[in-house]
Amino acid sequence: MLHRYYQNAFCLMVVLLFIIVGIASAMSVPLVGGPCSYATYTGRATVTDLTATQNGYQLHFAAQFNAPHPRAGFYSPARYSVVFVSNPAGETTNDWLHQQGIFIGAVLELNLSLITSGTCTPVIQTFPAFSTIIQ
Repeated sequence: MLHRYYQNAFCLMVVLLFIIVGIASAMSVPLVGGPCSYATYTGRATVTDLTATQNGYQLHFAAQFNAPHPRAGFYSPARYSVVFVSNPAGETTNDWLHQQGIFIGAVLELNLSLITSGTCTPVIQTFPAFSTIIQ
């Protein structure tokens, strides 16, 4: 009788071990995307409009790149011509934007990264001089 008890206890422990391993693997964060590679193009963005929002401003711009990029059909300038600007230290005002060099007609350096392999974000636009305030 005691022998059967140990057999049942052992089986129960094995089942619990599999359950614990299964739960632990389900709780781990799966890798999404990556590894990815991008082709990056430099250019300029001319600010065409600034629209006030509740938490900052929408910056509308027209982009022009220094060289044509081979994936021109993949990238639609109209779709990617608005970014969000906010002051991380407080209220975002017109005066603050002017101090940053952001106003209608301003020309800002722009980097466009287009995905070439992988399943990450397909289009990444960065404004090197404004990495902490433009999203």
